[in-house]
Amino acid sequence: MEKSEGNKASSLIMILKNNPKYSLFQLANLISRFGDSLDSIAFGWMVYDITKSALSMSLFFLINVLPNLIFSLPSGVIADRKSNKKLILIGYAGRGLVVLALSLLYAAKLIEPWMIYTGTFINSTLETFSMPALSAIIPKIIDKKLIAKTTGYFSSIRSLVELLGVSIAGVLIVAIGTPYVILIDAFTFFIAFFIIM
Repeated sequence: MEKSEGNKASSLIMILKNNPKYSLFQLANLISRFGDSLDSIAFGWMVYDITKSALSMSLFFLINVLPNLIFSLPSGVIADRKSNKKLILIGYAGRGLVVLALSLLYAAKLIEPWMIYTGTFINSTLETFSMPALSAIIPKIIDKKLIAKTTGYFSSIRSLVELLGVSIAGVLIVAIGTPYVILIDAFTFFIAFFIIM
């Protein structure tokens, strides 16, 4: 069993070595997923810290999922018609700028709940429009036969990265403060943007 797992891992490493564009794409995706998992805790905490209201925090989480419900159908159509790479880059850059602005406003104590709600709606909308592009670009950068071999691995790795982010988010909030955790999230989007570039 261990030998079989070792063979699978070495097979994955060979695939990644022979497909550098795909490797970079997956690296960018993992980095941004880590940032997303940090902000899932940090933004909720920021809303509660400002409003002291569990209802406001619930509203934040509702606004976070709303764009996916509204725009999931048109986002797929747009991904089919537009450049996938441009949509991905716009998604990463836009989300990075929104999160950076919210982090700076929060650090300066100038933030209002409506700003967080608006920023969250914009961020989730950008994510909703870039997700189909992320899926559509994979067959363009790696042989379709290899996708099945790598999908399971990267799904597991993504889950581990997200678990790591959620696990350390609270520790980071206590250690360095919420604005800096959100700033880390912003930089994960910018790093992902430059990797995809």
